[in-house]
Amino acid sequence: MDFKVVGLLDIIFILIGIVVIVFGYKKGFMTKMVRMIASFLIVAISLMLSGHLALTMKKIELIYPGIYDNYYGKMEKSLAEASEGDKTYTVVKRALGCPKFLAKYISHNVGVNDMTKICDETADYIALSITKLIAFFIILVLLFLALLVIIIVIKKLRENQAVRIIDGILGILLYFAIYIAIISLFIFVLKFGIDHDWIKGKAYDFIAKDLQLNTNKFRLMKFLYQENFIKDIYNFLV
Repeated sequence: MDFKVVGLLDIIFILIGIVVIVFGYKKGFMTKMVRMIASFLIVAISLMLSGHLALTMKKIELIYPGIYDNYYGKMEKSLAEASEGDKTYTVVKRALGCPKFLAKYISHNVGVNDMTKICDETADYIALSITKLIAFFIILVLLFLALLVIIIVIKKLRENQAVRIIDGILGILLYFAIYIAIISLFIFVLKFGIDHDWIKGKAYDFIAKDLQLNTNKFRLMKFLYQENFIKDIYNFLV
């Protein structure tokens, strides 16, 4: 659909853009950036520290011993049922009731072929792995609680009018940049489909007419279609 000056896709782009601008001003820059950056850092820090915390929990006998005893008992029972020629992963598979590939994975990571040590080493490996997972979530929850406090402080700061206005303007820029990135990705997929003849017929006719692809007329979406930074990144990588 062509409205002489803009196309239907341009109108949709502009209307959503206005909503994004209003939303960006209300949400602000600090809160969004803190959430985006902090969320990534929280997961990364939790992964880095979970191993250290798990070893500490093992040392002070917190959570770890109960898990170890449970799996040690299962391994002992499975070992008692083992027949001559059984592989270590067979004993693990029978003890845990897990798929063969998982039993092989655990046996490989444990790295013990001596049946006399398999119960202790496997139980230790599983107990420490589960303790690491628990430690990861403990750290994750604590850091997210800290993030919640920071966000509350930021919201208090935004009660100051000057801070709120500056933060709102920066919020507009941030949210609009995210919006442009999402639209650019959508258009990249659209162009990719057109270039590979996945989009054709009436669908292509509508897009070509709405974006004025075969004319020199300016369209916002046509500009993003032709000057697509995601396409440039893709071409650079490929």
